[in-house]
Amino acid sequence: KLQFLYFIGSIMGIEVKKKPMAVDNLLVGAVADLIKITTLGQPFKVLKTHMGVERRDGLMKSMQIAYGRGGIRGFYQGLLPWGWVECSTKGAVLQVTSSEVEYILLSNKLNPGTSGMIAGMAGGIAQSYTTMGITTFMTTVEVTRARGGGSASTMAVARDVVKRDGIRGMYRGVHALAIRQMTNWGSRFGIARATESFIQQVKQKNGKSAKKEPWEKIVASCVGGALACWNNPIEVIRVEQQKATTVEAGKFVSISSATKTIFVRDGFKGFFKGVVPRVALSVWATVAQVAGGDHLKEMFNNFKESR
Repeated sequence: KLQFLYFIGSIMGIEVKKKPMAVDNLLVGAVADLIKITTLGQPFKVLKTHMGVERRDGLMKSMQIAYGRGGIRGFYQGLLPWGWVECSTKGAVLQVTSSEVEYILLSNKLNPGTSGMIAGMAGGIAQSYTTMGITTFMTTVEVTRARGGGSASTMAVARDVVKRDGIRGMYRGVHALAIRQMTNWGSRFGIARATESFIQQVKQKNGKSAKKEPWEKIVASCVGGALACWNNPIEVIRVEQQKATTVEAGKFVSISSATKTIFVRDGFKGFFKGVVPRVALSVWATVAQVAGGDHLKEMFNNFKESR
């Protein structure tokens, strides 16, 4: 019931208006993220992760390598089961947390852009420390294990890491992941909501209906998703940390050490490797969770009202 959020709200002097916790949000988040990853999300993620690890490979070479792992199936490496497990769980946590926080902030007359940003940040942090630590580790192993020879299965690699480093080994890079997700969804929700508000203001000035149209949410989500990729260096650092855990015999790499390694090997441009597929992934993810999430919520509400 996210009682902690209400406790913090009371300390900050924010009037918290409790609403019934919509279990629908769990389903909405899971379905939206599953659609995202099963369509275009996984190919973009495979390319982004490969370019984050092999920072000297360009986009075309990365596509050739992915295709060489089994044709079109190579672009969906890691989708089953771990891609689905990761997305269904993190999507559910994101929607529940962000919806609850956004409701509280909007109820207290905070503007949509700021409310969306704070709600997205809360959702990103929640999903990182609840489900994504392990599941992102598993999908990263699945996508990158070929680099270390590719003979061991994903589960075998995971068992070796746990045996060597304990469960902590599977959470290597989780702090960088949390920073990434916090800035990801804070930017995506915040910019998308602000863009929606801007479109509404323009329409009202021109004497048009203030009703939000689907295309407006899609355009706003595309803008939010694209601009949210300013934090690509955080993603490259996270991949470097998890690569060290799975490929380089469990070598511990802190955020500062990973940052130094990337800069020494590849210079400043190394922090922006994989940014092209990541922009594509971010746009698609934002359309799925922001525009798509809003649409799915509306569908569920209409269905419940019609019963």
